[in-house]
Amino acid sequence: MAVSDRSQVVFVAAGLVVFAAGIAFRSWGVLFGTFDFWADEAWWATLTTHIALTESGIRPIGYMWLSQHLAAFNNPELTLRLPSYLAGIGTMVCVYLAARRLLTLRVLALLALCLVAMNPKLVAFAKEFKPYSLETFVHSGLLLWALICYQRRRIGVAFPAVALAVLPFSYNIVFLYPGLALAMLALSRIWHRVTPLQWAGIASAGLLLLLLVHGFASEALGTSERAQFWGDKYGVFPPADAGVLSVAGWYLRKTWNLVTMAGGTTAVAQVAFGFAFLVGVGALVAARRFVELALLVGPLVFVLLANGLGYWPYGPFRTNIFLFPYFILVACYGLDRLVTHLRAVAIAAAVILFVSMLPLEPQALTMKHARDWAPAPQLTEVLDEMQGRLAADPTPAANVIVAEWHAWRPLEYYLERSPHGRDTYARLRNEATLLQERPLDGVERLAALVAEARCSGAPGATRVWVIVVKLDRFIEIVEHPQITAFGVHQRRFAEHDPLYHPVLIELRVPGDRC
Repeated sequence: MAVSDRSQVVFVAAGLVVFAAGIAFRSWGVLFGTFDFWADEAWWATLTTHIALTESGIRPIGYMWLSQHLAAFNNPELTLRLPSYLAGIGTMVCVYLAARRLLTLRVLALLALCLVAMNPKLVAFAKEFKPYSLETFVHSGLLLWALICYQRRRIGVAFPAVALAVLPFSYNIVFLYPGLALAMLALSRIWHRVTPLQWAGIASAGLLLLLLVHGFASEALGTSERAQFWGDKYGVFPPADAGVLSVAGWYLRKTWNLVTMAGGTTAVAQVAFGFAFLVGVGALVAARRFVELALLVGPLVFVLLANGLGYWPYGPFRTNIFLFPYFILVACYGLDRLVTHLRAVAIAAAVILFVSMLPLEPQALTMKHARDWAPAPQLTEVLDEMQGRLAADPTPAANVIVAEWHAWRPLEYYLERSPHGRDTYARLRNEATLLQERPLDGVERLAALVAEARCSGAPGATRVWVIVVKLDRFIEIVEHPQITAFGVHQRRFAEHDPLYHPVLIELRVPGDRC
């Protein structure tokens, strides 16, 4: 076998291994060892059967329509996550094929595949009943199609039709539209007939129209209030009272953190990735590849502009993972160009990125984590424990379940709405009251519940089941003196997330005195 044939075999084998590993990590929790819905997923699953599509709000209406149909099956944890799972696999394929078209070195296309396949956040959201994985696939698929059309120098009617048709499933695809429009213009006869002065006039008219639309939309949507709310909660909008330099510094930090998040979790890998990305942007400009620049970097620029106008969160946040394929392709393009001039530097950066993406702890990628905005507290294990304790001690007593929101939402779903949960936990649902009018929000609420149970005059003791998940916010409940005074049982579950895992506490509160 010739050397070139052996290298081809090694390359194909390595690509298949990376691709298979990416599929395997995405499959755990969806096809095997299915995870429970956590608070956000349980809420979205509730909405699929309890609101009209016109009330979807910020949720993509096409995605919610699809979810409504998938929710009709008896295994919603599988069916509702299936679009995200398949989209996660599709994203790997699209990014690899786009890299083969964009890059000259095939080993860097393999690096692009590896960066997508092993990125913890892309893996986590492929197991999540949220639209983020599907949005990432839509972006990578349209980007691949645009690159194919531009390189073949022709485009059909189907391309713009599909680009518009996917909008209900991925609202943020609008950030790619300017790049797509530029690519279509570059392939049309109009491109060479319009003078620079006419282009300036068209751009000015477009800017004026954008400002007018913004003026009306901002008033109708209340963007300033929403930006203030989300900015305070997640830090995804710049401080309203900051000066120009502070805002500029805020955007620089957020941009760096957002871009480098696509390069892995270690600081060294993120620096190498950020360096490669900057080189890639510079190389696209130097090569005058302005269409590819608009396709690959334009979405980031328009997300930044949308944030400045108060419409879209900015920075390393879950709503922006759809940008990862763009970042990865630009960084690999930078390394591809760097090989010609600084071969040793390019090889060193590529090796760092390859090594950093190797799953040294594969079990970490099989799980979901709060640090990736996609936790997996197993609340059905808590319900199993509660129902088992009821069966072991059949003494008649009032049972009250109280939980903070991150626990209450999944509990409510599995006790009241899940087809499987309603049957499995029928006894618990019949004998216990889940307090729904006001989830546990602090120690004052717990103290009031205990005082109410003590003054109830009910014979025997009232069982108060306390469930906490978000420990960094509600740890004071677990450590409250009422727990010490009346607690008879406590158990922690699935502690792979140190500050986001279920804690079950059973209290026996006598009702003979106030």
